[in-house]
Amino acid sequence: MKSRKAISSMLGTIMVISITLVLGGLLYAYSTGMFDNLTHQVDVSSSITLIVNPTSGNGYLDYSFTNDGNIQVTLSKVIIQGGSAYNSSIPLSGGITLNPGQSVQGSISLTGTYSAGSYYTVTIEGTTSSGQPFSETENVPATVE
Repeated sequence: MKSRKAISSMLGTIMVISITLVLGGLLYAYSTGMFDNLTHQVDVSSSITLIVNPTSGNGYLDYSFTNDGNIQVTLSKVIIQGGSAYNSSIPLSGGITLNPGQSVQGSISLTGTYSAGSYYTVTIEGTTSSGQPFSETENVPATVE
């Protein structure tokens, strides 16, 4: 008669618990962002100010963009919506390319009439270096210069 040997139930239970703990640790590390450098993360923070001349209604847009993500982003246009169904799309000449950690500031002259004290929805659109579309929207009050 041959005798067969197998893993004891105690050793089997310890192995199952060990594997479960290791997989749980990996899932926790992934969910808390420990592996962010392995994934593409788009995070562009912006500061936008719409300044209006109260006499003429003309204005300009001051902006500051910072790429806090880990992938390059190219901003291509700014869209301003508000007032009486006003919708203006302003192309950014040649686009603004932001590498991770890079910041840019500037100003854009606006055509049209804007009202001081009114809120306008400003959307920044562009693409990532992997070709994915990107947009960020914020409500901006028009202030007097």
